[in-house]
Amino acid sequence: MREVGIIIGSLKRFDIEPVEVVPELDYILAELAETSGMPPSDTLLHYAFWNPQGSRIRTYTGTTDEKELIESVRMAMPTLEKSILELQTLQQISPLDSNYGAICIKARENFQDMIKGILHARNHVSPLFFAKELRLYFDPIQLYGKIFLGPGAVEMPVFVFDHILWSNDTQ
Repeated sequence: MREVGIIIGSLKRFDIEPVEVVPELDYILAELAETSGMPPSDTLLHYAFWNPQGSRIRTYTGTTDEKELIESVRMAMPTLEKSILELQTLQQISPLDSNYGAICIKARENFQDMIKGILHARNHVSPLFFAKELRLYFDPIQLYGKIFLGPGAVEMPVFVFDHILWSNDTQ
């Protein structure tokens, strides 16, 4: 999917709807989705987290900015899910539980990698480069009358972390 996604993103960069120019793509994407249990499009996991490192890295532009963006996601994603799961655990137990404080500390520690990833992107990826060049590769695609997101950071479930954290305050 990663390699197909690079082609899809490259077409989208030039405002070309991939399935319109490669009609067989709908079948290929549907098969990949069925096999993997994932959406029928390139995801952030494909583009960044499962992308090889070093000379085998797959990029749209080959620029340092893009490679640093991929690195920022690699830094942020692994412990974000753990942090979310820890916050979900907090919803199931009383603040008086002896483990409550330790779970809070672990959730905070795991979320630090997300913060490091965001800071890494801020410090190494030009906002102008991202807005004018790279973002264009991440536009959604249409498939079977539905729209599927491209591999952008919007897929990072930070909103889930936010929702769980603040909803704990209202219970």
